[in-house]
Amino acid sequence: MTIIIWSVALAWQVTFNRADADALPKINYKDADYKGKGALYFFFFFGNACYQALVYWIMSALTNDPFTLARYAGLYKAVQSAGSAGSFGMDAVNTPFLNEHLASWIMMLVSFPFAFLVVHTIRETNYDSEEVVYVDDLKKSEMERGRGVEFGHAPSIEKESISVDAEAAKS
Repeated sequence: MTIIIWSVALAWQVTFNRADADALPKINYKDADYKGKGALYFFFFFGNACYQALVYWIMSALTNDPFTLARYAGLYKAVQSAGSAGSFGMDAVNTPFLNEHLASWIMMLVSFPFAFLVVHTIRETNYDSEEVVYVDDLKKSEMERGRGVEFGHAPSIEKESISVDAEAAKS
């Protein structure tokens, strides 16, 4: 599906370049030209939603630990934001549309073999191998000591040291 969507977009994109873009007529949903371009726009967003659903499914299948999942999601959103910044940067320096299109498409295609490798290493369940599956499984004392601050377990923070530091800060 991704290859078809990006191929159709490439076929349309080679009909104009950055210099021609300002001269192209603007269209809206009532125009005859909108049907094909509107469908392409829809399928780009549909393909993106499918890709993101796959990524979030992979992350959720890797672990059941909510702290680790939060870190995976944060890493994914950081990489996604870096890609978006790169895209805006390419546009800011007037990179040809064809180069932008091919760079995005190639990055998408390169990600699929890696996703395939990860999907084939996922186990059916992690419930038997992980200590924490639900945040509620943690005792309140573990949460107060800073459990989950780093990947794995954080070193224990004693309440006494916190209260001593608080007393020192007051004086």
